[in-house]
Amino acid sequence: MTTTITNDRPVLTPINVLATIAVPELYSLPLTPPASPSKDRHLRQLLPRLSLSHGAAGEITPPTSPTKAYSERRVCQFLKTERKSVKYRSADITLDFLLPRAGVVNVAPRKYTAPHMLEKHHAYVAASDFTHDAAKPATECKSCKAHLGAIQLAFPAIPDDNTVLACAAWLFVLCKVDDLLETDEEVVDVGEIVRASLEVLKVEKSLEEALAEAMQELVFLAPRARAESNASTMSGASSIFSPPMSRSSSMDMSAYAESEASEVDGTILPRVLHILNQMKRHLEDLLPETCLPRVFQALRHVFEGFTLENDFRNMKNEWRTVMEYTEIRARTIGVAPFFAMLEAGYGVVEQSDVDKLAGLRRFLTTLVGFQNDLVGLEKDVETKEGMNLLFVRHRKNVDTVAQLNEDVDGTVHEHNGTVERVVREWHGLMNGDVTEGVQDMANCLVGFVKGHLIWATTAKRYQVE
Repeated sequence: MTTTITNDRPVLTPINVLATIAVPELYSLPLTPPASPSKDRHLRQLLPRLSLSHGAAGEITPPTSPTKAYSERRVCQFLKTERKSVKYRSADITLDFLLPRAGVVNVAPRKYTAPHMLEKHHAYVAASDFTHDAAKPATECKSCKAHLGAIQLAFPAIPDDNTVLACAAWLFVLCKVDDLLETDEEVVDVGEIVRASLEVLKVEKSLEEALAEAMQELVFLAPRARAESNASTMSGASSIFSPPMSRSSSMDMSAYAESEASEVDGTILPRVLHILNQMKRHLEDLLPETCLPRVFQALRHVFEGFTLENDFRNMKNEWRTVMEYTEIRARTIGVAPFFAMLEAGYGVVEQSDVDKLAGLRRFLTTLVGFQNDLVGLEKDVETKEGMNLLFVRHRKNVDTVAQLNEDVDGTVHEHNGTVERVVREWHGLMNGDVTEGVQDMANCLVGFVKGHLIWATTAKRYQVE
């Protein structure tokens, strides 16, 4: 699969938007006002060469100090988009993605893979997974560099190290648990694993809150899962939203809370429980206590989706609908916990501020699903992976990517239309009555669209071996 950037264009007329522009090359310039017009022109020439993850262009005067360069809010002329082409190897099909180029940030760029960050993440991964080489120096750990590097690509302007480490921890868990659930080494009881996982990630709530949430979630269940949930409720059993724990599972919970990775049984359920317990403790150390309930609820949201996905996989093609698939995929794609962690990092703690970002989060979740299924299509065709939007739309088994040409074109068109919606949502937030934290997080999230696509087109898990 090859990728190229073909062009960019503005999608909005110039607007006066207060935003912050970070220019990495400013550190190589004298931190004093220019003495001549030529130096001022030189500074303006730097702006088009900003990192694509930043991508903002606008008038800027040299700062008097490094801190001031990233704290003053300045005028951004417009939000641009660009085109990125991705070509399949096995078929004459090119995906022409539209991507936003906002990514305006207000913190000094830094490397998430700095030695002290690698040390902390390496220690966490080694404590979580007995297959990880704990003896290898952190600076030589390729997987740890990949986790932190992926977070930098996706969210290049996270303001604090703890939020970066929390996001990297969740990326490790998401990929690891996904691989364990899809293993061929043993028969996996997804329902049992999810029930035990939800117990680990439980959030203390009042009875009224728990019932209200369960009723709201039932609306999004696939018909068969909804019918089963209703039937079990009628019979007095609990639904997946408040799962009963077997005695063995409860014992597992207490046993793995303090165990070392090397002491864990090599079967899937104990490994997942240990990984989740380690993550929970790690997040409790990294994140403010006030944001933990929202983070853990987002994590539960993902794991509940695994049960729905398992049911969906077992349906016949003609019974599966695009709406059901996208509702399940919105959970299992796993971006909601990242968003909850970023809210903590950007100080978006008031519910009213969280709600103002809801539309942007929803559009971004949809875009990530589109990108994953389009970029990973060749591998999914080869491995007969059924959880792909293109297969659900086609409703028939396929042997080649070329058979899905029309479905691919339609999905790319939907992706690009959603990007236009993201641009409009961003425009509303930049000009609306919102806090600086909401605007900063909105800029961070808009940059995620391109960062995720670059990661997906280079990550081994989406490529044909």
